[in-house]
Amino acid sequence: SKPEKYSPKVSSPEKPALGFRSWKLKDNRLYSVIASVPNTKTYSGIALKPGQNKASCYPLSFMYEGNHPEGKKHSSPSPDPKCSCGFYAFHTYSELKATPYSYHTLTKTVSGAVAGSGNMLVYENGWRAEQLQILGLLSDGVRPSISPSDDWLLLLNIARFYQVPLFTDINLLQRHSRRYANQVSF
Repeated sequence: SKPEKYSPKVSSPEKPALGFRSWKLKDNRLYSVIASVPNTKTYSGIALKPGQNKASCYPLSFMYEGNHPEGKKHSSPSPDPKCSCGFYAFHTYSELKATPYSYHTLTKTVSGAVAGSGNMLVYENGWRAEQLQILGLLSDGVRPSISPSDDWLLLLNIARFYQVPLFTDINLLQRHSRRYANQVSF
């Protein structure tokens, strides 16, 4: 579930905000996963495209019981504080891996670093942004070898499609990503 507190909408004129997230792999593309509670059905959202992605509001009334305000599409820019729209990311990779609601526990997912920009809402553990760009992907334990596995080849193909590097070490991914985005905090 999303945090109760949020800051005013902010954007960084110097560099975008650095974040970490996971995606579901489907048809050799990265999809946002729409779900917030373990042991519930997950929904694959829109496939990300290479380069800059811009968020839109999609009503998620199927996820909420009763008369929830998020069941109606709004015309204000994403992210809207009264809606769940926007691109989500955690501030750190440790926060991504520590959350019980993280999608890295699903099969066929990949984690990576992202840059968020435009209108933003900053929370204690992460942020939501109007725009998102993938900075790099992490192999999450899948390693290259003399005889590459199908998983490694899939990750290589996805990294090529999104025109981003694939890292086997989180420290290298973080170092690379900090050249393009700044850490933000609540």
